Amino acid sequence: MLRQRGILLPAFDLYGGAKGLYDFGPIGGRLRSRMNQVWLDHWLALGHLTEISCPTVTP
Repeated sequence: MLRQRGILLPAFDLYGGAKGLYDFGPIGGRLRSRMNQVWLDHWLALGHLTEISCPTVTP
């Protein structure tokens, strides 16, 4: 159902897929962006927090 609606798609499907990995489809990407923005707005509205960006891969 999630695949048919464009929410989640198997990752690397063009190359045979990778078990357990998924990409956000067109609708899923918009949902994810909106959820991130709502979450960020909530915490930044408190006034004593700031946003930082850290690397995903660490030693």
